[in-house]
Amino acid sequence: MAEACASPDIALQEIDFPDAARLDALAGVAKMFPWPMGRERDEKACADMTYLVDGVLAQISRGRGALEVAIGECLAALAIGDRTMKLGYSNIGDYAREELGINAGTAVKMERLGRGLRERPLMREAVRKGEVSARKAETVLRVARGDAEAYWVQQARMETVRALQAATAEPRNPEEDEWTRLCVKVPAGKAPVLDEAMKVARKAVGPTVPRWELFLKMCEEFLGAHPVPDEVSLGELSPAGPEDLSSLEERLEQETRQWANLVAPPPVDAPAESFEFDPWHLHARLQKLVAMRDRRDESFGHLAMVFRGMRAWDRLGFASFPHYCRERLGMAERTVCQRASLERKLREVPVLREALREKHLSYEKARLLARHLEKQEIAG
Repeated sequence: MAEACASPDIALQEIDFPDAARLDALAGVAKMFPWPMGRERDEKACADMTYLVDGVLAQISRGRGALEVAIGECLAALAIGDRTMKLGYSNIGDYAREELGINAGTAVKMERLGRGLRERPLMREAVRKGEVSARKAETVLRVARGDAEAYWVQQARMETVRALQAATAEPRNPEEDEWTRLCVKVPAGKAPVLDEAMKVARKAVGPTVPRWELFLKMCEEFLGAHPVPDEVSLGELSPAGPEDLSSLEERLEQETRQWANLVAPPPVDAPAESFEFDPWHLHARLQKLVAMRDRRDESFGHLAMVFRGMRAWDRLGFASFPHYCRERLGMAERTVCQRASLERKLREVPVLREALREKHLSYEKARLLARHLEKQEIAG
């Protein structure tokens, strides 16, 4: 596969990204925020620090989003016909994971958005100019067709992601069966252990309890004895149900007038589009775009770690950390948590950061190593 992507040298012009200098300056500002944060009893000082971290984080996330829009458009162009095959891969997911260091599922979503925007010129222009986040575009993509496209572009500019999700939700058929199948992957050879655990749980809970409830009790017992993993946000563990949380989010959005007290980050234009469709040219361009994004990811991960450690979303008027990520950063909460968790591991294992900076490891490889190996194992 590596040989298949070893194309002849391609003279690729420097990618036009007008906001690059400003984002690099913000990356320097991000390093000024210490980790771990010291204890501070002065409420005003805490509030000031919260607004400062949020202002820089929101702007860096805009730049990251603009680069991902450009990456998604290139992936969409590469997915046409047999272009990916010419590079030695059967699909975009495999190519992105091995050549760009992007998770396969993430790459497929980016390609799907790039393909969808190509068919919706008004939405595409708004996303490329930074007027509409990629998260909002994904939400309304299904309904923003034909004559309705202009309406949904305007709605995406004004409304929150939560409001857009509610407006585009398909009506539920009350006659549909509400049962949900829960599937759990059991490692090889561990099935007898699980069966024995189920027997013990049945003795403790009751002989007539269904298996799914036994499994739920086992999970609760595990969480009660183990710390919450870094990649899981405290917002995910909120005791409030989805309906209660949605009501709280809606109330806060109205009370804060969609967080009018926060400084609106300036829009960031996506890098200029390439009209070359040669697969090796697209491959070279994608490598440059990903490198541009990765250079700014370190500061983003650092700020996300600081912000999460401060629980700063409470002071800013958001219901939870996922709510903040979705509405303020325009990103999935899991994506932000993964980057913050990796940054924490990089601080613990400097050799991993060095390998990432020198391109010996891709982001996806570094994330997998940090997640599944102990600190003393990573160097080897």
